[in-house]
This record gives sequence, structure tokens and C-alpha cells, in this order.
Amino acid sequence: FSLSKGVEITGAKLRKIRREEGRFKVKAYMMRRLGQRDHARKELFNKAIKKDYPKEVINNVLDELQEKDYLNDTSFAEKFAVDKHHLNKWGPTKIKAHLYKKGISNSVAERSIASAFADVDFRETLLNLVLKRKRRFLREEDPYKRKKKVVDHLARKGYRQSDIYDHLDELMKAIKQ
Repeated sequence: FSLSKGVEITGAKLRKIRREEGRFKVKAYMMRRLGQRDHARKELFNKAIKKDYPKEVINNVLDELQEKDYLNDTSFAEKFAVDKHHLNKWGPTKIKAHLYKKGISNSVAERSIASAFADVDFRETLLNLVLKRKRRFLREEDPYKRKKKVVDHLARKGYRQSDIYDHLDELMKAIKQ
């Protein structure tokens, strides 16, 4: 701002300095968040709103971050889908719901889930999930209730009913062994 000792600050210049200082705070806050992990645009917007930053400034900073490619919803969605599948063993339905909650568009979410599950063998994944909880399922004596518990567990993990029912008989046999 070309400030130095003896320079008089007018009201307009003071407002400009304050506005830029506020913008710097918002940008620094968002850069700290992005330094911890990737975020979706809506996710960062909501966090900044909770800090009571002005919406106009938030949007300007978000636009700048997207322009510099620090913020990219597509790459965030792809990383999120891969991480949640590999680390948490989430299914496509649960991942899509969480991506939608984070402000990712339906088409981007679909593409990222398709790429994350491109080479996944659902039979193997479902089998591993069921075998991890084998003892809990075996506590149930009634085979119908046991089957329902297996289906409910896999549905909560985010797997589609069609994928579950395609392999259900095989999963039930694996539990009995």
C-alpha cells in the first residue's frame, strides 16, 4: 500500500487496507485447511462461513485457489473415493452420499466412484467384510435373521443390494465354515 512514516491515510485507503487484511486472513485460513488435507469447495466455504468471514471475500479467495489449482473438486472426489474404499472398505453408495454432502456434483461423484471401483472384485470384498464379523453373525441361531444381519451390515457399509444378493449364498456358506 506504499505506506511509510508521514503518509496520511484517508478513509478510503483505510477501508481498502482493512478489506485486504481480511482477505489475507481468509486466504491464510483456507491454505492451512488445504495444507492438512484436500477439501471440496463447498466444504471450505462452509468452514469459512462458520468463522464469520464475509461471503464475497470467501468466494473471491475460493475462485483464486481454484484458478491456481490448489482446490479441485474432481481430484478431491477421486482421492476421497479411493481412500474410503481402501481404508474404510466403504461401498459405492456410502461414498457417493458423503461426496454429495461435501458438495461434489452427481456426475463428478459417479465418475470418481467408477474409477475407484473399476478393478474391484465385489465378491472378494464382501467376503472379507463378512468374515471379519463372522463370530457376531454366528451368535444368531436363526438362519433367516443371520442372513438379514449380513445384508444389513453390508448395506450400512454402502454396498448395493444387487451386489449383496448376487453373492449372499456364498457369503452364508463362508460364515458356516
